[in-house]
Amino acid sequence: MKKFLSVAALIAVAGAANAAVTGFAWREIPNTVGARPGSNPANDATHGDPSGGGDGVWTGRTWRTFDLLVIGAVGDIVNGVSFGGDNGPQRIFTNGAIFNHDLGSNTRSSLSAERAVGNAALLFDTYAEFGGRAEPGQGGTSNANPGTNTIGSFGGFAGVINLTGAGGQLQFTSFAPAGTPAVLVADAVYGGSLRVLRVTVDAAATFLGGGNSTGGVGLPGGVVGNFAVGNALPTPGAVALMGLAGIAAGRRRR
Repeated sequence: MKKFLSVAALIAVAGAANAAVTGFAWREIPNTVGARPGSNPANDATHGDPSGGGDGVWTGRTWRTFDLLVIGAVGDIVNGVSFGGDNGPQRIFTNGAIFNHDLGSNTRSSLSAERAVGNAALLFDTYAEFGGRAEPGQGGTSNANPGTNTIGSFGGFAGVINLTGAGGQLQFTSFAPAGTPAVLVADAVYGGSLRVLRVTVDAAATFLGGGNSTGGVGLPGGVVGNFAVGNALPTPGAVALMGLAGIAAGRRRR
């Protein structure tokens, strides 16, 4: 019988006593160039897999790609994350089709597969990973994390895995390899960050996260931090308001 581990069981490993993880943040990733230099996802001969609730035909839609980051201080340890795969209440909700490449899986594909001729869209498959390598054309190292975990690391899943968007949600619990916890590395925007999920969603969607979307982060000492997952797709009005808030904050600082 397959054993479904709880988040608490997955993360009860030794580590620093005081973690400074502060939550989740989305980072949008340019998706017009694949892992093979000069390759265009629109020319992907394989396209994707519309089975299982996901949608994989790249040329049939306009897609936006996002990485979900755990953010906090450089050096913070993450032993696992949960978005309800262990039957917990956490989920990431969306009203958009999710891209799933038919050569992809729930974890990242190999570098050779991503760079193979005809697989330009494979880099933008939807998958879970801790950290991960960056590719030319994808914003330097901004789509993943330089330094620690640059080749990616993954210990496994526990329980339910839904990365297709079936039912209007993404659901999984994953953990770093035993004895090799993932570590937040320097991030120019957030201080420290660690990618835990890549999602490619139909650009016509109005929300990816937000509302009741939450996730758990497994921290050292068996601590689980529960954090909201904001909407990666704010409305134009919300973007304008955020811009005004930033201007006001800048004026206050001056």
